[in-house]
Order: sequence, then C-alpha cells, then structure tokens
Amino acid sequence: MPIRKIHCAACLHCKFVRHSEDNGKTYIYQVRCAKKQWRTRTGTEARYHACMLRHRVLDACEYYEPSGDEGDIEQFLRDLYDSLPRTRIIYQGEDDETLS
Repeated sequence: MPIRKIHCAACLHCKFVRHSEDNGKTYIYQVRCAKKQWRTRTGTEARYHACMLRHRVLDACEYYEPSGDEGDIEQFLRDLYDSLPRTRIIYQGEDDETLS
C-alpha cells in the first residue's frame, strides 16, 4: 500500500492571511500553518503565496487534523485547486490581519 501524503490544504491549521505591501496600499493572500510547522532554514515561520498551497505536501505531521470527512478530501482538494489563483495576485486596498 502506498504511503499517503498529507496535503496541508486539507488541514484545519492551514490559514489564509492577508499580507500588506507598500505601506498598506496593496496586499496579497498568503497561507500559514497555525501550529507553526512551516519553517525556513533559519527557523523563522514560513508563509506561502495562496497559489503555492497546492504544492504543500508533507510525509507526516503530528498536528494534522482533516478539515472535513476523510472520504471527501480528494474532492475537496480538486475543488480547492480549481478555485485557487494560478499566480500571485496583488490586490489594492487597506490591510487587515486574518481571513479565517
């Protein structure tokens, strides 16, 4: 039986945040792990552009909690990947902290 990978997008701890650029005039959406499991080589918290969420896959995670029924995860991921932007999008407006 093949090892099942963990898709971060299907975890309850995967959060979208709005990140301000240019002194609040523009912003982008990023994703982060609320349990701080995404780290850079220097140890700081890693955040990824929303368009990169489809590529976040781990072999194991002690904090993984499925965001829905295990049987529906494949359909959830297909729907999510269809709705995520394919590239980084810069939005105009003021910044606020967290979407979810």
